[in-house]
Amino acid sequence: MVLRVLMLLCVSLWAEITAELPNLQYLQKPTTLSLSGASLYHVSRAGQSSGPSSWESLWHPQNYAYFSPWNADFNAVRISLGNEVGDMLYQEIVHGPKLGNRTPTMQAQVSSPSLGGWRAMLNFAQNDHYGERFRQVRAQKIGAPDAASADHRWAWFGENYPGYSSLHGGITGSWNHNGFAMQLGRDYAWQLGRSGEWLGEKRQRIEAQGIWDTWVLQTYVQENSAAPVNGLSAGKLRDYYLALQWVHCGFQTGITLRKTDRQGDYPWLWKENALLLPWIALQKMWGKGGTWSFWGAVGEHWQLADTLKWQNKFLPERAVNLHFEAELRTWAASKYNPLAPDAEISQKDTINLSPSGYGWLQDARLSLSAQNDIWRLEGELIPWVENGALAFAPQSFSHSITSADLRDLPLDYKRRGAMQRLGLLWGLRKNLELSFKPPRHEFFAGFNHEQRSFRQVLDWEAPRHFFYGGARVAALPGMTLEHSWQYLGASYWQNWAEHSFKTPPHWVWNAAIKQEFPEQNLSLEAAWLGILASDQILMPQGNEDRSRFMCFLSYRF
Repeated sequence: MVLRVLMLLCVSLWAEITAELPNLQYLQKPTTLSLSGASLYHVSRAGQSSGPSSWESLWHPQNYAYFSPWNADFNAVRISLGNEVGDMLYQEIVHGPKLGNRTPTMQAQVSSPSLGGWRAMLNFAQNDHYGERFRQVRAQKIGAPDAASADHRWAWFGENYPGYSSLHGGITGSWNHNGFAMQLGRDYAWQLGRSGEWLGEKRQRIEAQGIWDTWVLQTYVQENSAAPVNGLSAGKLRDYYLALQWVHCGFQTGITLRKTDRQGDYPWLWKENALLLPWIALQKMWGKGGTWSFWGAVGEHWQLADTLKWQNKFLPERAVNLHFEAELRTWAASKYNPLAPDAEISQKDTINLSPSGYGWLQDARLSLSAQNDIWRLEGELIPWVENGALAFAPQSFSHSITSADLRDLPLDYKRRGAMQRLGLLWGLRKNLELSFKPPRHEFFAGFNHEQRSFRQVLDWEAPRHFFYGGARVAALPGMTLEHSWQYLGASYWQNWAEHSFKTPPHWVWNAAIKQEFPEQNLSLEAAWLGILASDQILMPQGNEDRSRFMCFLSYRF
C-alpha cells in the first residue's frame, strides 16, 4: 500500500496546514515528491504542479475549515499507532547512549451509528515523529509541561513535547439536502517561522456549519495562545470567521468575513484586522468533452483562476484505445491566501510576508494515453511560465555558517529579512507512467523530469527528476500486500546562509500488509514507512528522517 502524507500542495512552507497523522492517504501513487522536517513542517510538489508557487497555492473558502474529517459518511472506530523504528537497547549497544530517542504517534477516531440522522464523533491525534532533535528548544520556551494543568499542558497525552497534539469532538446531522455539524476542541502545535524560530501555539476552537438546500453557512471562533518567543512575551489571537455561500448547477458565489484581535506579543501580524471577501466560482461544459472553470475573489486582496480543458477518446472500439487531454490554466493573485498573516514578529524584528505587487502563472497540460483492459501508458507535457513568485530575501544571519550540511545549522539559528517577488521563471515538465492491472493486482512505474530556464534564487529548488513505482498484490483471501518506492534527485535550499544547502538524492520505500475480515466488519493494517531512511536532515531546521512502523485498525458498526 502506498501510504503517504498529505502535505502542502504548494511550495510555501509556512502556510496553515494540518498535521501529518490525520491525513495519511491510502492506495495513492507516490506521484508527489515531498520532504518532512516536522509533523507541521512539510514541503511537497504534486505531479501536475508547475512553477514554484504551484496551482494549488490559491485560497478557497472550502480549504480553510477544519471540517473535512467530520463530513465522512462512516460509522466506525479507527485506531492508528506508530513508532519510529529502533529498539533502544539495541541502539545503545550499537551506537552508544548518544543516539536520540524513538518517538511515537497515535490517532483514534470514533463515529457513532446514526440515530435519526444524528451522529457523534471524536478525533484524537498526537504526533511525536520528527520531533526529538528540537525537543530542547521547545522545552526552553515552555518549561516543564504539566499534564494536570490546562495552562501548562502542551500535549493531550503524557508530559511530552510533541509537534502536534489534537482532540476534537462534535455532532453532525443530515436530512435530505439539509445538514448541520458542530465541533469543538483544542490543538497544541509547533511550526517553523520564516525567521527560523520554532513557534508553538495552543488553539481552542468551536466551529459550526449548516447546509440548507443550496445554501451553506460556516462559522468558527478560535483563540490561539502562543508560546513565549525569544525577546517577546506570550501573546494571543482571537479569530472570528463567517462564510456564506450559494451553490446551484455549477455556479457558486459567496462572501467571507474574518476578524482578528491580536493581543500582546503574538508572533504573527495582520495589516487589517477585518476582512471582507466576496467570491464567485463557476463551471461550464462546452462542446464534446470541453470544460471551462473560473474562480475569482476581490477585496483587500484579489485572486483569479481560469481553466479551459478538452478531452476526447479515439479508437474506442479497438483493443487499444487512445485518450487525449489538453488543459490551459491561468491564475493571478495579489496574495495567495488573503487570510494568512502579513508579517511575522521575531525578536522585535518584523518580517514582511506580503510584498506589494502580484504574481501570475500560465501553463498548459497535454496528456496522451494508450490503454486496454490490462495495461496503460500515459505521457504528459506541462510547459509553464510564472512571474511574481515569492522568496525570502535575507538581510543577516545569527551565525556564520561555512558548512553545506543542513545538520550544521545551530538549533538557535535565526535569519532577518523579508519576502520578495521574483521575476520571470519558466520551465517544461515531462511525466511518463506505465501500469499493469491484471485481475486482483496492480503494478506501476513512472518518471518525472523538469527543465528550468532561469537564474532566480528560489527558497527551495525541487528535484529536477524523480522515479516512482509500486505494486498491490492480492495474496490470500482478504489479504493485500502493497509497496511503493521513489528515487528523488538532489534538491537545494537557499536564502538560509550565504551559500546553498543540498538535500542529497535518496530512495523512499514504503510497504504494508492489509487484512480484511468482511463478516466481522474489521480490517487490520501494518505499514513500514521510510524503510530506507537513514536519519538524514532533509530540510533547514528539520528533524531526522527516520523509518517508522505503524498499525491501523478499523471496525465498522
